[in-house]
Amino acid sequence: MSGGRAGGVFREVPLHLVDDPALPSRSAMDDAKMEALVESIRANGIIENVTLVERGERFEVVAGHRRTIAARRAGLVFLPAMVYPPAHPSLRVIQAHENGRREDLNPVDEAFWFTELLERDCGGDIEKLCGLVGEKLHYVDGRLALLQLDEVLRDALQLDTIKIGVAREIQKCPDAGYRRYYLDCAVRSGATVNLVCAWITEWKNIQDASGPPRPATVNPASDGPRAEPYDPLKCYICGRSDRRIPEQIAVHASCREAILDELLTGASAPAGPTSEGAVHAPRQTVT
Repeated sequence: MSGGRAGGVFREVPLHLVDDPALPSRSAMDDAKMEALVESIRANGIIENVTLVERGERFEVVAGHRRTIAARRAGLVFLPAMVYPPAHPSLRVIQAHENGRREDLNPVDEAFWFTELLERDCGGDIEKLCGLVGEKLHYVDGRLALLQLDEVLRDALQLDTIKIGVAREIQKCPDAGYRRYYLDCAVRSGATVNLVCAWITEWKNIQDASGPPRPATVNPASDGPRAEPYDPLKCYICGRSDRRIPEQIAVHASCREAILDELLTGASAPAGPTSEGAVHAPRQTVT
């Protein structure tokens, strides 16, 4: 055994005595990146030691969870590690640095991790948490706020099917049923933050013009709203909503009423499916 930094001691720890962290900062790991790490460890060994804390006769991972998993898959018997005694003051700082510097840490995972640190190590003091993880207040506050999102939005964000800005915009819709609907639209179309903002604004305008919104418990797929909902994938020309993504065009309401609506009234827009290749890209009007 040899002395280490800030009270840690370097040891070659038998891998069968090493346990995963009680609260991993990551809920999922990229398979391709993990396999690349396994191959690197097989070829070169573990270049950067993991950090462990003693738990009786066993050890718990503090920093280096991915490296520990990869070491197991690579068939290592011993794990090179800096080992700390329980409740050592450096442990949380090490974990904060280890995870905070990784750009691929999922924001929802980070939010759960920040919450655990806030309650367990910072006594609810958010400024102390900021100092611990080395981030500014607005960043930490923003991450913690993600846990207030609708569960389906939080799950989609955790799966990386939408981005943070899109999730926050959809959350502004007060109707839970339509939040799920617009989430589906956003995932299908790869919508930007600005586009989703326009969707929710239009939905609110329609609700304001026709009365209070329906109760949040009503499912739009089975119970029609009192006012027609704003469907961001519905073509203004043919009236169909399908998987072809509409284009946005800016049209004044007065121009639409005076010109476009009049033309549509006199034209016979197709009512059913058309043969493949005969459909022009639909255009969605924004008034």
